[in-house]
Amino acid sequence: MVLGLGHQLRLCGVDTVILQQGEHHDQAVKLKQYVRPVMIFEVNNLLPAKEQLKTVLEHYKVVIKEENLLSRCTACNGDNYALVPQEDMRKLCTRSGARHRETRTYDAHVLDLESACFDGGVRVQWESFAIERMSHVDTFHVCVKCGKVYWEGSHRRRVNQQMRSSNLIAGPGQASEIL
Repeated sequence: MVLGLGHQLRLCGVDTVILQQGEHHDQAVKLKQYVRPVMIFEVNNLLPAKEQLKTVLEHYKVVIKEENLLSRCTACNGDNYALVPQEDMRKLCTRSGARHRETRTYDAHVLDLESACFDGGVRVQWESFAIERMSHVDTFHVCVKCGKVYWEGSHRRRVNQQMRSSNLIAGPGQASEIL
């Protein structure tokens, strides 16, 4: 799958497998036997990714539910997040070799604030944002599959606005379907 289109589908909450650089397309054929297949028709890869997305969604007559926007990690396709409060994220970013192990539990996910790792060994990628911006964010959404950090902000508003202007988000009471 074209990386840009795959990224756009994940933004919409669609469970999407993206082959990594160097992976052979035979890998996609192998994956097909393990997952419910959805046939993607030929998409003009000269179009910008957002236009490719619109073409695919219109072809399948899919309207995205607003609550599905940004529900998947764009990096790994994960759909499970730990909601980490600002205070704990600040401790992660400014940890200074504390002598005792300090952990927090978010739903079923245990996070070691000293190592910045979840109990499964996934490290929180806290370096991806400036500590100065932290005061504007109450809760961080951390993907427990890869550690990528997300938060509510202008990006979510822009994605929502773009999908609305393209008529790709279901309005109140409008039937909608996800791929």
